[in-house]
Amino acid sequence: MTSVRDARRRFRATATTAYLNTAAVGLASDATIDAYHRFVEDWATNGMDFVRGEAAGDRARAAVASLIGADPGDVALIASVSAAAGLIASQFGLSASGQNVVIGEREYSSNHFPWRQLEAKGYDVRQARFRNGGMEPEEIAPLVDAGTVLVAFSAVQTATGHRADTAAISALAHEVGAIVFVDGSQLVGALPVAPDLGAIDVLATSDHKFLMHAGRGLG
Repeated sequence: MTSVRDARRRFRATATTAYLNTAAVGLASDATIDAYHRFVEDWATNGMDFVRGEAAGDRARAAVASLIGADPGDVALIASVSAAAGLIASQFGLSASGQNVVIGEREYSSNHFPWRQLEAKGYDVRQARFRNGGMEPEEIAPLVDAGTVLVAFSAVQTATGHRADTAAISALAHEVGAIVFVDGSQLVGALPVAPDLGAIDVLATSDHKFLMHAGRGLG
């Protein structure tokens, strides 16, 4: 097992810095820097190798699947959490009578505004009050009914560190057949995911935080 000191040596900034901002943007490791340099040099010398790029994508999906306990075939590369939320939201047609979605009133923008757009399609966008720094099942339960089609929340809140009770919230949503969308940006790479994975329909995460990509623009 790699020691903390050995792990720190893989990130150049830690030679002079106690870096505590990984929850915002992680540090670039030597492995990441070397991969970027090799790619840019090959791109400049030989042009874009699409086959090699697809293979790298497959390796990335397999690595994430292994980390979170999923099947690689269920992992997709995305541009951002907001893009993933927007993609899901765009699949909903015009609302039938009484249909609604439930989100957090102070949820991070990536997992808030894409769902707010569903108001234009006639959905009642219900916003759960935050308690203890996040969405608690007791605040969500009165908002979920037979017309609820989706419940969206963060597994761990970016502003407060509040960890949601994913199993309990999912049970409320699935009881009425609603989709469970979870922003895992502050979860994946920092905490175990597998125990709650079966309760989640869509898990979206960026990779520039605890997954240590640091380049942004991928998830």
